[in-house]
Amino acid sequence: MNSQSRVLRSRAAVLIAVTLSLLAVVAAATVVSASQDEDTYIEFVFDSSLSMRDQISGGVSRMAVAKGVLRDVIGSLQDQPGLYIALRVYGSKVIDEYACQDSELLQPFGTVGEVRDHIIRIVESLEPRG
Repeated sequence: MNSQSRVLRSRAAVLIAVTLSLLAVVAAATVVSASQDEDTYIEFVFDSSLSMRDQISGGVSRMAVAKGVLRDVIGSLQDQPGLYIALRVYGSKVIDEYACQDSELLQPFGTVGEVRDHIIRIVESLEPRG
């Protein structure tokens, strides 16, 4: 496979991930607006494994792209009654035999207004490790 094909595949993979993330948020927001009687919980799962060091076109790492997407998605959420968000990180442990099997809840569920800034700070501090 030549380098141009790899770049196109990387771009496609990132585009698909971004699209799916945005669709999930839109769907959750629709559920909240359609049924205010029920609470909605969205747990964002962020990949912090070593594969996030890999670069896509233009020398940008997967980690940088993922951070930007999550920052934009969480930043766009409205603080609505009954909408709760949390952050779980996958692959954040130092390399060992279980590095890609870990998952850690770094921000428990809270309203968007309560936890948005904390989630963004956590995400900005993450580095690929596991």
